[in-house]
Amino acid sequence: LQDRELILDEIRSYLEVMTTDFEFSKGLYTPYCSNHSISIGSILVMAELCLRDDWPGDPLLADARVLGEQLMEKGLADLLGEDGSYSEGGLYLAWIFRILVPTWEAMARLDGIEAWDEDKVAAALDWVAYQLLPKGDGYFLNRNNCSEQSRPLCYHDTLWTWSQHRLPEPGFARWLQEMITGREGFNYGSFSDYPSVVLYRNPGPELPAHDRLGPARFFPDQGLYVYPRGRVGDPIEDRYPFNFQAGRYPGGHWPEDV
Repeated sequence: LQDRELILDEIRSYLEVMTTDFEFSKGLYTPYCSNHSISIGSILVMAELCLRDDWPGDPLLADARVLGEQLMEKGLADLLGEDGSYSEGGLYLAWIFRILVPTWEAMARLDGIEAWDEDKVAAALDWVAYQLLPKGDGYFLNRNNCSEQSRPLCYHDTLWTWSQHRLPEPGFARWLQEMITGREGFNYGSFSDYPSVVLYRNPGPELPAHDRLGPARFFPDQGLYVYPRGRVGDPIEDRYPFNFQAGRYPGGHWPEDV
């Protein structure tokens, strides 16, 4: 019991700082908004969901919930376009979903709130698909958002597996996972996102990209043009992807990456 109280006291000290220090709330303002602020927001909301029984009616938890939801809303509105493009790049798109999904699922379970936007999630899957290199093995076209390695999407499975669980048409998400971390992809072993696979992956038929995507698409929210030619298994001479990017600066990694 004493150890439990010590832990709760330590958590409380974190929340007191996170709800009052500008370093944590600055994501409410442009250009400070980034994947960091979305992550902080998710953690604050999760804290309220997890601790409400320990501290019923506590104003600190109420403050944490309000700030957390504001940070999540601001970040997703600024960084994740209606067309599915994420202005900080693929690695950070995959990362924010690894953080957001457990929070969203807890909100759905405890409060009956489905906070995600199905259309935006489905659009994000399309945006990712246009940037997969045809040779497979998890390689990604735009390395600028994660220059130290060329498989940034392979760290985090949550977006592809959770989409199989929540989207009304999960076949494309199944295909995408196979291209990124499955039979045609790459597995980072202990660094990979195994809990999401256990929790959310649903077996069933796949919907390959050629049944869903055209040969090119304009993503207006980010000014991103992508032309993929060929996929894994297509003739090698047809495999030629490239993109052009430009866009407004909402915050985060955009100016250093593009």
